[in-house]
Amino acid sequence: MVKSKRKSIKSLAQSKIVNIADYRDLQKGQEAQSIAVLTKDEKLFSSLKEILSDNLNVCQLDSRFALEQSLKSNQEWDAILIDERDLKDEALNLCEKLKRQNKMDETILFILSDDSSKDRVRSGLEKGCDEWVTRLSDMSGVARLLDHYLSFGF
Repeated sequence: MVKSKRKSIKSLAQSKIVNIADYRDLQKGQEAQSIAVLTKDEKLFSSLKEILSDNLNVCQLDSRFALEQSLKSNQEWDAILIDERDLKDEALNLCEKLKRQNKMDETILFILSDDSSKDRVRSGLEKGCDEWVTRLSDMSGVARLLDHYLSFGF
């Protein structure tokens, strides 16, 4: 979805009176949504890609450098899923950096992690991630969450 359309839909949804024709007009002609999955885990990426809609452009990036290069080349991502197991504390710093960038403020950020400790999750949310996902064996749950965020433009 084009960033400005997502912002318009969100704004429209927050208004008290919504003209359904305006909403339908915004929904027409949406571009394919782009998802970056920052992971070295081929199995995780394959199972996620298998579950996600065919309408999504899902791309695996194997390093922070690859993500930064894609952003420098003006690639826009609707969502970025960061495998914290690969990056450790660097994942949280990356979240914070991405959310501070003006063009990334609407990008959905998920952290995929084995660590479910309250302090770690709180730290991730404070740094800007939208969801902290610990059930990595359940990619269908990740797909549902992602679909929810992409559909409603949170």
